[in-house]
Amino acid sequence: MKWQKDKLKDLIKARGLTQDRFADEIGVSRQTVATWFAGRVPKGLHLMKLWAFLGLEPGALFLDEKRHYITRAMYHTIEGSRSFETAKKMTEEIAALYAVLFPKEKSSPLQPVILSKDAGSAQIVSMVFRKLMGIAEDSAPTFFDILSLMQRLGVCVIPRSIPSEVVADAFYVTINFSRVIFVNWNGKLSELARAMVHESVHALRPVVEDDVADAEISREEKFCEEVVKFVWGKRRNTEQDRTLEELMFSMGEVSQYAQFLQKHFSVWYETLKEQAGSISVSKLSEMLDVSHTDAAAFQKFISADVVS
Repeated sequence: MKWQKDKLKDLIKARGLTQDRFADEIGVSRQTVATWFAGRVPKGLHLMKLWAFLGLEPGALFLDEKRHYITRAMYHTIEGSRSFETAKKMTEEIAALYAVLFPKEKSSPLQPVILSKDAGSAQIVSMVFRKLMGIAEDSAPTFFDILSLMQRLGVCVIPRSIPSEVVADAFYVTINFSRVIFVNWNGKLSELARAMVHESVHALRPVVEDDVADAEISREEKFCEEVVKFVWGKRRNTEQDRTLEELMFSMGEVSQYAQFLQKHFSVWYETLKEQAGSISVSKLSEMLDVSHTDAAAFQKFISADVVS
């Protein structure tokens, strides 16, 4: 992958724009544009604004057409801690494994679904969430209520093991502009439910860029936690301390596991179903985080579902 800095310069020059004028149009400083011209790759929202302003397809200005655009992971690990870089690398490796399922040619620049930087209070957002889940005023949402919310929001939730070094029950990324939350199936259901709500708020707000100020990240995290607090309030759910992994793999048959994904992780299941014919068993084994034998059985089930 190589950033085509000279092509960017030529495109801007062809439009008769100065560096200062271009910076104003994109909404960045002249110094930021200078770093792009020097070879630094624009991040997050800047890259999407640049593509939109120049009328380019997502992924343009890169020589390697196989490059995938994956945003930074959003999760609870404290930036600046000794483990942050290790965790960051691990989340990037996990997300890259799934990039083939979210092809650029079927993607489009993200628009916030509900929220924006000037959105209303966290309490209002929590009311929207509870309404979408259709739960009673005096009830606490269950893990499955939250999964239903994710489906309504169009967020792809992918269950798998997450290395302990990441220190997170879930993390959110965009892969070629698709919203994806990875959820750790080793976590307890009650904790996973709260983590998914937290990450879903990241998913519905504008992209947080790699070089954004720490203060902005802190405000984002605080807003997410406020939404979580208001979604539950003083309510307590009665879910047992059962892990998602125990629930998913207690059914014995791979077909039952597939049906479980189809019902509760429908966006993820449909994504797999759409790509069923092009995924090798070994690749599917990595994505599902299951044995080669179980992956082969899953592929047989999902392929039959495609035919039907």
